[in-house]
Amino acid sequence: MSICTNCALLAWLFDEEGKWKIEPGLVVILIMEHALLLIKFGFSRLVPSEPAWVRAACAKNSSQARDMYTKRLLRTISGGEKTRELKKIE
Repeated sequence: MSICTNCALLAWLFDEEGKWKIEPGLVVILIMEHALLLIKFGFSRLVPSEPAWVRAACAKNSSQARDMYTKRLLRTISGGEKTRELKKIE
């Protein structure tokens, strides 16, 4: 959105003679806007989107889920689920 706004401002500030009609206040606003965009870009590159402890917890949960699935799959393959179901029925 800021790019579109800047383009519109530049188009309106360019007169028929080919000269710019930029006032000092507008220049300051444009420079501040670009500085803020640069700061935002820097923060997005330097600061991770999620903390390390969240990534560690997600990895732990993922590995636990994978282990549980593997154990269940091995029980199913070895027939362990069937014997447990038969005991429940009896």
